[in-house]
Amino acid sequence: GGLAVDARGWIWLQARHSESNDTELGALLPQPDGSYRWQAEGLQALRGLNVTSIYAEGEQLLWFGTNEGLFRFDRQIASPRDQGFATLIRRVGHGEERMLFGGDGKAAATAPLAPDDNTLRFEFAAPSFADPRANRYQTWLEGYEHDWSPWSAVAHKEYTNLAPGEYRFRVRARNVFDRVGDEAVYVFEVLAPWYRTWPAVFGFALLAVGMAWLALHWRTRLLERDKAELARHVAERTEELRQARDLAEQQRLAAEDATQAKSAFLASMSHEIRTPMNAIIGFAHLGLQLPLGAAAQAYFDKIAGAGRSLLGIVNDILDFSKIEAGRLDLESIPFEFAEVVQRFEDLFEHLARAKGLVLRIAVDSRVPARLVGDPLRLGQVLANLGNNALKFTERGEIALHVSCLDIDRQQVRLRFSLRDSGIGIDAEHLQALFQPFVQADAGTARRFGGTGLGLSISQRLVELMGGEFDVRSEPGGGSDFAFTACFGRADALGANPGFAVAGSRVPLQEPLPDLSGARVLLVEDNAINQQVASEMLRQFGMQVEVADSGEQALRLAAGKPFDAVLMDLHMPGMDGMEATRRLRAAGFRELPVIAMTADALPSTRNACLAAGMNAVLSKPVEPQRLFAELGHWLGQRITNLRRETTVTGSQPRLDSARAIARLGGQRSLYLRLLREFVRDWQNLPQHLQSALDAGETDAAQSLAHSFKGVAGNLGAVFAEAAAAQLEHRLRRGGDPGPALQALQEALDEALLLARLLSDATPADNVAAPASSRSASEIADELQRCLQRN
Repeated sequence: GGLAVDARGWIWLQARHSESNDTELGALLPQPDGSYRWQAEGLQALRGLNVTSIYAEGEQLLWFGTNEGLFRFDRQIASPRDQGFATLIRRVGHGEERMLFGGDGKAAATAPLAPDDNTLRFEFAAPSFADPRANRYQTWLEGYEHDWSPWSAVAHKEYTNLAPGEYRFRVRARNVFDRVGDEAVYVFEVLAPWYRTWPAVFGFALLAVGMAWLALHWRTRLLERDKAELARHVAERTEELRQARDLAEQQRLAAEDATQAKSAFLASMSHEIRTPMNAIIGFAHLGLQLPLGAAAQAYFDKIAGAGRSLLGIVNDILDFSKIEAGRLDLESIPFEFAEVVQRFEDLFEHLARAKGLVLRIAVDSRVPARLVGDPLRLGQVLANLGNNALKFTERGEIALHVSCLDIDRQQVRLRFSLRDSGIGIDAEHLQALFQPFVQADAGTARRFGGTGLGLSISQRLVELMGGEFDVRSEPGGGSDFAFTACFGRADALGANPGFAVAGSRVPLQEPLPDLSGARVLLVEDNAINQQVASEMLRQFGMQVEVADSGEQALRLAAGKPFDAVLMDLHMPGMDGMEATRRLRAAGFRELPVIAMTADALPSTRNACLAAGMNAVLSKPVEPQRLFAELGHWLGQRITNLRRETTVTGSQPRLDSARAIARLGGQRSLYLRLLREFVRDWQNLPQHLQSALDAGETDAAQSLAHSFKGVAGNLGAVFAEAAAAQLEHRLRRGGDPGPALQALQEALDEALLLARLLSDATPADNVAAPASSRSASEIADELQRCLQRN
């Protein structure tokens, strides 16, 4: 480098540091002892700016020649400490290197950079006259960074992969005296690739829109083609569906025609079969009432049994046809559960005894006394199972057990188990046991008979009751047919005490009402049916008049008073339904009209009720059912009639003679019933009052109705009339107080007479010689004593 001596004798020269390899300008100052001291002036020799010569002008002014030009330094104007300085951008590299200078705060700019030329390296410096090694730098690339970078001694910065856009690179320096020099600015732009330019984007958009339009157009054409194809398929399918619907409609109409034809056929066959069966069963019943020999009695008994068997087959076939047609429905009425069990026992006790079998019945004490359901269908299921058990059991026992599975305030679920010690069924035939017209095997059908419908019908009835069957059996080990059923709970005054032990009896059924003196109009065109029904009615003291057509029935009803009408349906001329409608139109609105028909289909029953009839009985009519139905509709009318025509003292207080006659002359049975009457009904007023206090009017009415039948059957006519009056008051919602008081008085009298009569004639004395006094004579004498007192 250069060397110069100024006016003061300072020797100016350029020195290089051995460690950093930096150069700086300074002076060698002469010392008094003749030595020299180095004093740096802080003039940094930039890399690449080599000092080639130095010239000193006076004491303050120095000229430096460098390879980049002439540099002038006035020591009087500025010193390294307070001299301002600028930051310089020495080089910018982007592809090929460039050298730039700045420091005046003005932005330097270059031509836009190509998209691929997006990597830049900036080198910068600060020509501070202080110690250049203490310089620190800050950079900020606007458009890429958010703020100045931290101060750093690094004098370069590199940016790679810059995105297209405008940028502004700023750099500033700080020297050793913490003075910040003027910043240098470099502005540049990185061009976007052609495919990101607005024309390209616009072209792409146009291209996308065009392609979308083409795709939409193509898709629309496809949709139109598919739509046309779909329309063709829909038209074809619609035509197929129309044809299928027409075919289904034709099949439905054909099925309805077939069902109607089958129903008409069943109704016709039912009518044709039931009409002669009515005569067979009716005359058999009448024959059994005659004083005949044992052989004749056996004949009539067998005739009646055969008639009942044939009736059972007809009923099974009709029930099965209802099941197939989906028209088998259940009633939902209150009933006494004990009566269902009693009917089962009455039906099978003597049959089991005749075969040397023991019939056992056990009922869970939790089973409510009164339930809501269909007692007839429940009895039908039990009868079917009982018939099978009786049929297939030669020795041992048949046991019915009723248990309570679930119970709450609204509903009860019962389990019925009928177990026998018969021949049993093997596992192979158990699966097909409930199929219609199927029995365990062909030999069973030949040996024991039967249609194979009973279990199939019973299973459907049990399903309608909300239950299911469970059968367990093994050959030679007997069978256990069990099923569950759900019932509603009716209001009851007390719990069922339960009953068990072979031969035990459930509480006495409500006896048949006393209908003697009732006037009945029998409308029937068949002479045999006229004879059967007339003799049945006259046996119970009723007055019967016969009309063989609907027209004659209207004439007789208009001229004479009747208490009830028994109306046949199928008659020449005016049929029974039209005759009933004309009776109602003529003002006979309260006259009970009961249909007796061989047509047992539900549609016929509904038509009868719609015509104004009160009830429908299917032929052949069982005497018990006939009198129970008449008693239901005539009991109140007959009681009122008797009360109106009775003169005090002219009628016995306890008509034991009529009651014993109604029991077939069985005096011992009558006396036993009297004792049961005293035992069962002495607390009747208290039960009635408790029910009324609890607001259970229906229960009180039912209790009064039950007592009325029992009192009438025993000949306690005044107690019967008082119970009927109370029942009438409760039904109409009147004040029951006077009627309850009257019933209390009549009951006390009846209980006293019953105690006196039953105690005066012990049951073991009923076989006394004919010369001894009868129970009726004792009762008459007791009544005379009471009347005198």
